[in-house]
Amino acid sequence: MKADLKYAVGILHPRKGGTGLTDVGPFGSVLTSDGARPLWLDMLTNPFLSAPALFIDPVNGNNGNNGLQQLTQAPALAVQNPGPLKTWAELRRRIGPNKLASSSGTTTITILSDLPTADKMLVDFGAVGNVVIQGTPTVSKATSNSSAFTARVAATNTPNQLTDGATVWTGFIGLGTGQVVAILSGNAAGSFGYGIKDMTAGALRCGTFGSVAGGVFAELGPAAGIFQYQVQRYTATQDLAGTELTFITPSSGTTWTFQNLTIRRGRFAGAAPLIFNHCAFGANLSATAANLTFNNCDLSCNVTLTLCATSIAAGIQNGAAGTVGLHVVGGTCRISSGFLTQDNTQIDVQESGWIDVVDVGMMDFTLVAASGGAIFFRNRGRGLLETFWGASAVANAVPCVIGGSSQVDATAANTRTALASAPAAAVKIGTAATLAAWPAAVATKTFDANSDATFVHA
Repeated sequence: MKADLKYAVGILHPRKGGTGLTDVGPFGSVLTSDGARPLWLDMLTNPFLSAPALFIDPVNGNNGNNGLQQLTQAPALAVQNPGPLKTWAELRRRIGPNKLASSSGTTTITILSDLPTADKMLVDFGAVGNVVIQGTPTVSKATSNSSAFTARVAATNTPNQLTDGATVWTGFIGLGTGQVVAILSGNAAGSFGYGIKDMTAGALRCGTFGSVAGGVFAELGPAAGIFQYQVQRYTATQDLAGTELTFITPSSGTTWTFQNLTIRRGRFAGAAPLIFNHCAFGANLSATAANLTFNNCDLSCNVTLTLCATSIAAGIQNGAAGTVGLHVVGGTCRISSGFLTQDNTQIDVQESGWIDVVDVGMMDFTLVAASGGAIFFRNRGRGLLETFWGASAVANAVPCVIGGSSQVDATAANTRTALASAPAAAVKIGTAATLAAWPAAVATKTFDANSDATFVHA
């Protein structure tokens, strides 16, 4: 009788991304290759699509589970095969050509452990309402107590610095690997910030500390020198082999939020708002005509934004492992809240792109005038410098090069550099000596922690 009922109401359902057909059992349940555990994917209504929370656990999950609970639970009335899925691919297969439509208005997809390389995080489905895709941070450095903390002061070119005895910070530095300092006690409990350089003797140079609520970053650093902290690591959406998170089909009216994730490479496009909270990008990130917000993210890679509307609040870009940059090619980009760069980095604005440097620190920058300096305006690049601070690591490095309407270097007649001549020694941005050397043609206003100088090239 059961077999007869199965074939009386069952259908053949194409497996998304596969070549075969899936046998659909009673009331639309599906039998997968994981065994004889039926799944929900019925003909008339699909509870999976309307669920407010979905879970994936590559370690302990099972693609025969319903995917609606974080942990595998004992069977209960009206709960069929409880527990998380095992793969992102299975999540995509169950959604199929449909759209997520949570009854609460927001679908939250939680990834409980690192996705393996073969399980590509492809986002090619739509949604009615908003979607949050989040990782589950793990502890990489156990709870400890700081011994001192120096708060950042842009006017004196001073970044945050955390000290903990004789701690060696190797392995806990933000380099796109998802390592982040989490404050556990004191006034800033719940704030996160990235270590960007081991200063030796237990000291760690850090980016801005803060948290995100409602898609908005709020700075909140420690008020006292002693507090508890951990170093945590974001969930990896793939390993160093380079699996990509590719956003293909955004839905109109839907906001997609990604948080607590390490994304090895990313490609994004489309008008749907994409918000990244506390995420790390470890390799090339590119976006075209996208609406992007990065709240306290580690952007230690080459970021190319083409015709995008972008906001970057706090976070870091670390060039310690090789030259990296933020390339604004057309479009607009606003950088605020003490976004901190380290070593071989460059902000490059071109093709009528516009950038608002609200509050950016550039520490130990190394690029000379011929390479464009720490910030390079070229090819009709435009921008507003409000608070721009930091210090170079070497002689001849310059904070800013302003090019003309075509690609030029520092020897061209229509190029002006931040300093009238290459400095004989490393310089700090915002010091009296730097201001005095700023070319008269550019210095229409002061250039320090309170500067408000606009540079526009036709």
